Amino acid sequence: MASCEPREEGSTGGGGSCSSGVGGPSVVGDGYYTDMMKKDNEKTCIVMGSTGRQGGAVLRALLEKGRDPAGPFVWRIVALTRDPSQASVQPLRDIGCIIEKADSNDGASLEAVLHKYKPYAMFCVTNPFTSRWGSLSRPGSTNTELEYQQGLNFVAAAKAAGVQHIVYSSVASAHDSDPDGKGAVEVLATKARVETLVVESGIPYSVVCPTGFFEMLLSNFAGLKQGSVPGLLREGVQVQMMSYHDVGFFVRMMLEDPREWLGRRLEVAGDVTNSWAMAETLSRLRGGEKWTVRSPPEFLLKLFIPKALNRMYVSASGHHPFSLFFPCTLGCHHT
Repeated sequence: MASCEPREEGSTGGGGSCSSGVGGPSVVGDGYYTDMMKKDNEKTCIVMGSTGRQGGAVLRALLEKGRDPAGPFVWRIVALTRDPSQASVQPLRDIGCIIEKADSNDGASLEAVLHKYKPYAMFCVTNPFTSRWGSLSRPGSTNTELEYQQGLNFVAAAKAAGVQHIVYSSVASAHDSDPDGKGAVEVLATKARVETLVVESGIPYSVVCPTGFFEMLLSNFAGLKQGSVPGLLREGVQVQMMSYHDVGFFVRMMLEDPREWLGRRLEVAGDVTNSWAMAETLSRLRGGEKWTVRSPPEFLLKLFIPKALNRMYVSASGHHPFSLFFPCTLGCHHT
């Protein structure tokens, strides 16, 4: 996994050096923090992907914290969506979000919203699985160049609007996309490219890097079937996983403690497990029901799952609470 050196004790800027090449000099100084804390504590945060799982987790975490009088900020959330008329938007209005139409593939629409609100912060997420015309036709197909363009679009919009803190959601191991020299995993490599855009933009930033998500097991494409767990990796290969819910926890932590997190990159995971361990746990939690692992034939694994992907989340980066299966001790690997 990519990792960064911790900031030196007593330093006041961003992160230390990063072994993946993404670190760099401090982006802010003491004056920034002093000025920020003197301002009115109501802060506007733009949330991309608000109807998605990561964006939804972030805005709910910020609104929950915003109701806490002891918290440093009261958050005003501007939730971005391509289609404000869709049913999934109304619950966001109900909890107090301002809804604005914008598409990450359309830089002008992002710039218009950010110019209107001049937000203090922005949560950014890019997605290779959607296009200008909605979901791509084949499950699992990607458009990484379009994802990179999304990064260019949000960086340009944030810079023009004077955003003071970007939190970009990347992915763990983004800078280790070709660990065995047998071909990069494009999804990882593109996240690394977008991270570099953020770092080199000059905008104060933090990067959160989640691993795989347990909720993916609930999807129609590769999800849980009654009595079986998908086993896309070979038996014995460990995988790091977490819940979308906890992305919100870490993003809120970064936004509300900029002295600690500006200029830094954080890889997070909830558990190190595999499909067979999950099947065993489900069997126990379901009162003795027999859960099994549903694995594709070996030749399909070799054909569609590159060895680099097998190593994508193998190395443990720590533990923190997550929602779906096990309680874990709070803690994380930060960089």
